[in-house]
Amino acid sequence: MHRAGEIVTTIFDALQPLLEDGPTLDVQRNSSRLPYDHPAVVVRMGQDLPDSVGTHFIDWDLVVHTDILTRSNTTSLDEEALNIRNQIHVLLMANPDLNLAYVQSITPLGQSEPEYSGDGDKYTMAVRQSWQVKYRTSINDPSQ
Repeated sequence: MHRAGEIVTTIFDALQPLLEDGPTLDVQRNSSRLPYDHPAVVVRMGQDLPDSVGTHFIDWDLVVHTDILTRSNTTSLDEEALNIRNQIHVLLMANPDLNLAYVQSITPLGQSEPEYSGDGDKYTMAVRQSWQVKYRTSINDPSQ
């Protein structure tokens, strides 16, 4: 498996405590189906660009998105999303190398502008929190 795929899987696995101890009802990897249960977190792979190329290795900058989806009344959407955002940060930064020998660092890139939608007394909010993961692969095989 490409190391970028392993990183996304590791981040997905690291967020599972959000289901057990936290405020979310669903944590999933990128799929064509949006989560039915809210609040939810979706882990999505973003751009993956080479940072530097050596004779034996490539250093990469991978962006991983954690999309937070909430559905609540208008007075608690921000608070609920910020609580989830905080817990994601704590879980991911507990191991800044994600316990993967080839990961050099993970850095928060911030949050996107929230998107609000809805009618009646129920509204939804979607916000993207992005992470930069610096990692290294063999120049000959990105799975090594």
